[in-house]
Amino acid sequence: MKLQATEALLVLMLLNCSAPSAAEQCDLPPKMQQEDLHRLSEVRWVLVEAFADSPAGEELIKKANSSIVEMKLKDNNKSFLFIERNIVAGNCLVLRGNMSIPDAETSNHSFILDGAGVREFGGVVTPYNDQGRADVHQGCSNCLLIVYHGVLGGSPERMLLIYSSFLPHPGSKVPC
Repeated sequence: MKLQATEALLVLMLLNCSAPSAAEQCDLPPKMQQEDLHRLSEVRWVLVEAFADSPAGEELIKKANSSIVEMKLKDNNKSFLFIERNIVAGNCLVLRGNMSIPDAETSNHSFILDGAGVREFGGVVTPYNDQGRADVHQGCSNCLLIVYHGVLGGSPERMLLIYSSFLPHPGSKVPC
């Protein structure tokens, strides 16, 4: 019962946040500075908890058994190859796309999706373009909080994603 109350409280906090001052309104940790975002590429991030502001998003979260995110910094130091690996209903769902750090004068987001990415589910590859934007907050060195703005099923969607760093053991494999 306590877990359900906590989840409900976090969802209410997410729903009541506006983009320009979400950190202040929701008591989120400070948004990461652009010059520090390169540190995200040094680890794998394991999803610990997730919340969405729509029924379609909540349904997607319920079906996901496992989620690991990797961000690989590109040579220009302003964009990343974003790879998300999920186990959804027993099948691998892999999302790959390029995300860049936008100009601070034109966007208040940490990352924006650079065009269509690739979605692979159950061996079928399709284009993926949810117009993604991400606000990245880091309250400790091994935790990450992302407010992801995208489109799911044709409707705007926000997800609150809470990650922990993952240090693989020798011989360990990433799902998918």
